[in-house]
Parts: sequence; C-alpha cells; structure tokens
Amino acid sequence: MQEREIDREENANQSIMYQKNIQQRDTTDSEVGRWAELVRRRALRIADLRREFQGWHGNHERHCILHDVLLA
Repeated sequence: MQEREIDREENANQSIMYQKNIQQRDTTDSEVGRWAELVRRRALRIADLRREFQGWHGNHERHCILHDVLLA
C-alpha cells in the first residue's frame, strides 16, 4: 500500500511539473511573439522613413526625420 501511495505522489508531482513546463513554454512563446511584432513594426517604420528621407534635400528635414526614428 505504501508503494502505491508513493507511486501516486510521484505521478502527481510529475503531472504538476509537466503542467508548469507547458505554462512556461506558453509564456515564452507569447513573449517571443510580442518581440517579433515589435521588431516587424519598427522595421516597417524605418523602411517608410528611409523612403521619405530620400525625398528630402535640406539638413533640417533630415534632422527631423532622424529625430523621429530615434524617438519612435
């Protein structure tokens, strides 16, 4: 009977550890997704600013665009 109880406790502990691992993986996946979305948005913004920057010839306009990039 004691062996059965020990087996039950071990199985319960393994189940808990498995659930924790799944939760950690889900949390990590969502964090990676958020970072990937942030990088994607920033890359699009930089591409837009580069296109816009090519059309400007004055120093003041270039300064404003670079300022936007640094604060975005």
